[in-house]
Amino acid sequence: MRFTEKVAIVTGASRGIGRATAEIFSREGGKVLLNYQASETAAAAVADCLNAANPGSVFTFRADVGDPEAVKSMVDECLKRFGRIDILVSNAAYAREATILNLTLEDWHKTMRVNVGGLFHCAREVVPHMIKQKRGAIVSVSSNAAFYGGITSLAYTASKGAINSFSRKLALELAPHGIRVNVVAPGLTDTVMLRDLGSHRFDAGLPLEEAYKKAVPLGRVGKPEEVAAVIAFLCSDEASYVTGEFVRVTGGR
Repeated sequence: MRFTEKVAIVTGASRGIGRATAEIFSREGGKVLLNYQASETAAAAVADCLNAANPGSVFTFRADVGDPEAVKSMVDECLKRFGRIDILVSNAAYAREATILNLTLEDWHKTMRVNVGGLFHCAREVVPHMIKQKRGAIVSVSSNAAFYGGITSLAYTASKGAINSFSRKLALELAPHGIRVNVVAPGLTDTVMLRDLGSHRFDAGLPLEEAYKKAVPLGRVGKPEEVAAVIAFLCSDEASYVTGEFVRVTGGR
């Protein structure tokens, strides 16, 4: 039970990678604030499922991570409920497929506000408490798009590159306080976001699923649980000497 008596905040946790990560933390003895922004029904279903197996281990909190006041309220509520914060997984993200020719200013600003601003707001709120504890783990969910360009918009790719740089610098700042900061960069993963970007084709004429599979050396799209397993490792004491690193979970792409 790697997360017994540990408290985690997971943003964007009502589905996909965030949900799979929250499931591991709860299953392995942790307590989780499950952040969501859109679907209260989906978030409640996740919490009910996890609390059935580990009573009182999960509660939901609706917050737009791009809003600093909402993030402060979220962190305050976590401290009120659980008394501490040991782990932050910054997973919430916004993405739209667009090129420089059709990327709107609205989408550019929203992408940066949620993806980069969300990480900043969450880290700014949890770090002082981790410093008091003299330990903590932060994992930022970036994207393989930050390394090779990707299939999404210019804004999304740029935001994930910013997350990488932010996290590397934060790792250096927080290392003297015993706080570790790492990045997980998923490749093609079977999430709602990937399906929402389904207009893209790697090879003209191929069905979407087959095109994705052909693009990955391992021959398949990844599962959220496979990404979550890496996130959980980096948040656990098993990774106690790992900080400032980037782990790509891509199937070889």
